[in-house]
Amino acid sequence: MELATIERMQNLPTGAALNDDAIIFAAMRQAVDAALAADDITVRTHYRYTKAIDRTKRDNVNLADAVALRDYANGLSDTSKAQLKAVLKRGSAEIEFLAKSRANADNYMHMMAIVANIQALHASIIVKSRPSLQKGHRMTRAQVEILARLMPPADTERGRRDRVMIGLMLVAGLRVAEATEITFDHITVVPSGAAALKVDGKGGKQRQVTIKESLAIAIEAWGRDVQHEGNIARAIMRNGTIADKISPNSVRKIVKTYGVKVADMLGANSAERKQLCALAPHDLRRTFAWFAYDKTKDIEGVSKLLGHSSATVTRRYIGLDTPEDTAYSDAVPFL
Repeated sequence: MELATIERMQNLPTGAALNDDAIIFAAMRQAVDAALAADDITVRTHYRYTKAIDRTKRDNVNLADAVALRDYANGLSDTSKAQLKAVLKRGSAEIEFLAKSRANADNYMHMMAIVANIQALHASIIVKSRPSLQKGHRMTRAQVEILARLMPPADTERGRRDRVMIGLMLVAGLRVAEATEITFDHITVVPSGAAALKVDGKGGKQRQVTIKESLAIAIEAWGRDVQHEGNIARAIMRNGTIADKISPNSVRKIVKTYGVKVADMLGANSAERKQLCALAPHDLRRTFAWFAYDKTKDIEGVSKLLGHSSATVTRRYIGLDTPEDTAYSDAVPFL
């Protein structure tokens, strides 16, 4: 890490130009390493950001040239483009701060030119929003209530399985990868006597999610079908055999099928139908987050409950402690 390179920003001469992109490269590396050390991003995200930095270095991209950066970014995939924009934002923020804080009567115009250049760099990379993330695709209360009514009968194995599998994401806020990996051994009891799930999240981080009684009862009922052993979420084969586990892709297909059924039941208009017919596991998790926040207005508690550790994901998600006995899952009208 060339800290000296960044420190040169503090004493740039009035007439100097920001034509040494080593400053931006060093700032990006420092910002990414600092974010990892502060537990603001996961090891996996750090790897991806570092890879984006190394790629621009390898391709001889001049990060101080907004036009060159724009042309380069236009040739990247949407994912690579988003990663480059995110890491550039982190690194250039330090340069912009130094430029503003060190501005004086002698170098004001130069420092403001640096700020303008940084802003131009940000604007040069245009990332298309993913449809499922636009304004947060979440289900409405009416849609959730319809979904609950569409569950197969509770006296069937598929009915018991689907209530639990959907509930893990919609009522407990688990990611699809977490829902397909969690086992009966991950169920615990908090001091109040309520049931809770010990979740192994991204980056090996663990969190505890207190769940409402109806979900706990549903898990207990389904547990009797599988002897309360192994994975909770499982596939049910065409011949009725219950598998040991279920893949995330299979869960996505099941969720999407339910989305289509909800749309059919509601007679949804074209816009609403398009969203429901593309319903995904993360939309269930997002729905949980919205209802939990709407009920409690405790955005920090909900953020911790979701297991988000990166401040870049959304300003709402800050990892803080949440009371173990608070069953935020009571907020979702499912089960």
